[in-house]
Amino acid sequence: MRKKKPLNAQSRVIAQKSRTGTQSDKELVSKLLPESRIAQLVSQTASFSGPLPHPEIFNRYAEVIPDAPERILKVFEDDSKHARDIAILALEAQRDDNRRAHWMAWSLVIAGFMLSVVFALFMQFPGGDADKAGNRYEALWTVRCLLQIEPFLGFGH
Repeated sequence: MRKKKPLNAQSRVIAQKSRTGTQSDKELVSKLLPESRIAQLVSQTASFSGPLPHPEIFNRYAEVIPDAPERILKVFEDDSKHARDIAILALEAQRDDNRRAHWMAWSLVIAGFMLSVVFALFMQFPGGDADKAGNRYEALWTVRCLLQIEPFLGFGH
């Protein structure tokens, strides 16, 4: 519950007269002192969202500094261009990184395949030359089936 303010002398007289009913409410309110009058507070709220100020506020900058709106727009344009440039550079870096990763993967696959062919052709086997020749044939057959590039290896039909 709100506490009542103490009444000054004039407010007491008006309050007593209002109890007796000699004056109307409007007359009483008009006679009250400014600190004890009933006030109605009206407020208006507006919101604006964006990188630039509201147009009305934006125009007021020109009253303080004549070229302020142009300067603010220039800064906004420069920041926007910088953000786009950063995004483009990030995409280019990601593309280059992906390209590098693909080349490295293919290089490792080809190097591993070539190393397996070398081991299959030149490794010593416990069975001697006969086993080595059989394994060489199997290695060539495996290479032929995997790559299916018969003209390159010299196999014909």
